[in-house]
Amino acid sequence: LFRYPSPPLGTEHYYAAKVFSQILSGGMFGRLFIEVREKRGLCYSVYAQHSGRPEYGSFTVYAGTTPERVNETHDVIADILANPLSELTKEELDRAKNNLLSQIVLGEESTSSRSRSNASDWLLLKRIRSLAEIQSAVAAVDEGQLHQFLQSFPLAEPARLTLGSNNFGSWPEEALEIEKTDSMEQ
Repeated sequence: LFRYPSPPLGTEHYYAAKVFSQILSGGMFGRLFIEVREKRGLCYSVYAQHSGRPEYGSFTVYAGTTPERVNETHDVIADILANPLSELTKEELDRAKNNLLSQIVLGEESTSSRSRSNASDWLLLKRIRSLAEIQSAVAAVDEGQLHQFLQSFPLAEPARLTLGSNNFGSWPEEALEIEKTDSMEQ
């Protein structure tokens, strides 16, 4: 698990962070899925997600792998995160935005989901965002905004956590350590 500080809910780069997470893990077309799972077969589950509250935001990358593959999985993810927008195409950006918009629209189709979303907005933002407002904000994200987001919230020193069970045999010693970085203190 890698975790980085990220834009809080309601701030300038919030939707760029949401789109960025889709570029990395938007289903079978996400960069993490393609490189870590499909090309290298290092894990079954790998994803990135952005979550935000008014006080803070976090960007998390997760991969479930075996003890034997933990170091290689870590290295491959770190390589992707070192230059995450390299060779970004318009098609890839559009696919990420459309995937995010589809998730939002489908998530708002049930009355209970929309009620939860409205209640969350009211509690956290003191106002309710319309679906059109959210769609417009996502659609407006461009490559320049993604770069601005990464300049404001660089993927430098993450908080890292590796967990496992002794039931799976012996783990490499470095996989048993929790590394505390400066970003954990923020």
